[in-house]
Amino acid sequence: MTLPNPNETVTVDLTATADNQTGTAAVELVPRADSLDVDVAQDGETGAVTMTVTQYGVAVPNATVEVAAANVEYAGEGNHTTDENGTVTLDPPTENITVDATATAANLTASTTADLVGYAEERIDVAVEQTNGSVLVTVVDENGSAVEGANVSVEATDGNYTAEGDYVTDENGTVDLRAPAENVTVEVTATWGNLTDTTTADLTVPTRQGPMTFGQRVSWFVHSIMDEENDRPLGQLVSEFVTSNNPGADHRPDHAGPNQERNTERNQAANNSSVQASGPENPGNGNDQDKGPKDNPGKSGEKGNNGNGPDKARNNGK
Repeated sequence: MTLPNPNETVTVDLTATADNQTGTAAVELVPRADSLDVDVAQDGETGAVTMTVTQYGVAVPNATVEVAAANVEYAGEGNHTTDENGTVTLDPPTENITVDATATAANLTASTTADLVGYAEERIDVAVEQTNGSVLVTVVDENGSAVEGANVSVEATDGNYTAEGDYVTDENGTVDLRAPAENVTVEVTATWGNLTDTTTADLTVPTRQGPMTFGQRVSWFVHSIMDEENDRPLGQLVSEFVTSNNPGADHRPDHAGPNQERNTERNQAANNSSVQASGPENPGNGNDQDKGPKDNPGKSGEKGNNGNGPDKARNNGK
């Protein structure tokens, strides 16, 4: 049996009789113009928004649903198409909003208004800040609150950085790192549960008030080579650095010359003094072994027991 389309929504009682049996039912009749319906529901746990389009209670696929939010930005705004189940699923809003949903299908239109609860997307953010002598890594959640117990990985992408490694944030959501010994770029990754965030930062050698002392320069040099792969012993490298950069070398008098040269000159002088013998061409000293024998002092001018040699003997000989 076919009934005409009503002009308005009415409830009718239908009675059917067959084989001496009778059945009665109350049926609501809806005009075709009002037959399309759109419903909005929000999941209480995830905040996801589902819009369902039906006609006479049957899902309508490929219907168009237009979503608009009043005076608030919402990622779910715009036109959407229902799937085979007559539904459209949207992300939750980040704040409490009111949306208007309008469905269109087969020249029919249906509209509704719904209040949606804001859900902040769960996430973590990692940031790196350098304040001259130190580097601070901070991890916060979507609300800006400190994340304690997050795993933090620090890796240098160019250059060397002695603070590379793995760390865990404290109750303030932070990790303190030492300043670099050379300019370097680092990649910092924070992980907390199934949430991850990564950032890069350019770290620079701290500026100091006045020049570095020699001890500070040696300290920085040691830090800079600690993580390098060298075939030569660390002590040898440091020794060479100290020798090359010792500030005392810059203040040595010009006439002093290198220590090695001065030592060589002294050694040569000592050697020459020990091998020269006294004689007519070279007056000896009291220790010369070439003095005349005690039992044969020689002629006047030849005796050498006073170590004065022949020349003086000629002037004073007896």
